[in-house]
Amino acid sequence: MNIKRETLEEAASAGMLKYSQIDNLLVFLVQQEFKNNRESPAGRFNAALLYYLVGLLALGAAVAVAGLAVNALGMGALLWFAVVYALSAVGVAHWSAQRELAFPAAFFSLLAILLATIATFSVQALYGHWDGGLNAMPGMDSRWVALESVALAMSLGLLYWLRQPFLLVPTAFSIWLLGMDMVPVLVAQTNALASLGLNSMEELRKAYTLLTGLLLVMFGLYVDLHRRPFDQRFAFWAYFAGLLAFCTAVPLLLSNQLTGKLLYLLVHIGLVFIGAVLGRRVFEVFGGLGILLVLGDMSWQIFRDGLAIASALTLLSLVLAGVFLWWWRTEPAFSAWIREFLPANMQKRIETHTA
Repeated sequence: MNIKRETLEEAASAGMLKYSQIDNLLVFLVQQEFKNNRESPAGRFNAALLYYLVGLLALGAAVAVAGLAVNALGMGALLWFAVVYALSAVGVAHWSAQRELAFPAAFFSLLAILLATIATFSVQALYGHWDGGLNAMPGMDSRWVALESVALAMSLGLLYWLRQPFLLVPTAFSIWLLGMDMVPVLVAQTNALASLGLNSMEELRKAYTLLTGLLLVMFGLYVDLHRRPFDQRFAFWAYFAGLLAFCTAVPLLLSNQLTGKLLYLLVHIGLVFIGAVLGRRVFEVFGGLGILLVLGDMSWQIFRDGLAIASALTLLSLVLAGVFLWWWRTEPAFSAWIREFLPANMQKRIETHTA
């Protein structure tokens, strides 16, 4: 809306308002227009882009200063630099969270977690724990466990303090990393690998990744069906982190034979249907990407010839476009039909967050 003073003066001439009200009304309308533009999708995108650019600039400056500090003054300078920058990042994240600025709050929280880990690394280096290089020690490497524990503690502390849903992602990632180091050692000490039906530590790590993803998805489901005391955005990030781990582990655990690929395809088709029931697009995105990947891989394996694979992929693209169009049209009706089989309280909660 283009607001002009002449328009308000014409309204005053017509007796619709007083001339003394023109200035105050013009200021009010300009402020409202600015607010509406800022809250529009384009305005939110521009603000997010600005936040990311400023954040990347801050991160680039931090890396440059850290490199210069280490080269000139050694690890002690890196320690002080990491501590000061981490405290500053926490302060900016807290200031942003208080003003409900999600993008800078999440970015600077993530930066603070990274800097806390760098500070821990600096302390270890000052005491000579990394004199042998970054090569891992046999068994559980206490140096990496310490770094991962600090990252986890920092993530949990910021998550509890700032209540920013995105912080579920670094928290889950820290837990996964810590488990990747500790779980194989604990299993080896108890000789429980065979009783778990696994043949190697590599399979154990894959199964652990799969279990971590499933637990995160279950946590997201709990948040979806029990709105309090959590924000519904916590469910999205729990689903995102869980599905990322789950969809990474599934192809690693399944065989590369046709049966394994068909099972992988069925799993991702199931994710699409789960997303339709819960009203969560993140399931449908991960499921759709998995379907595209497995069908593309199967086409490549079946049609080795260059012309044949090009023709097959073209046909597959057309078929999938038709299927996705059909699903886009029928998904609301299918979701409503399948929810009729759920308990009434579950239906109400799902409809509440999808409204």
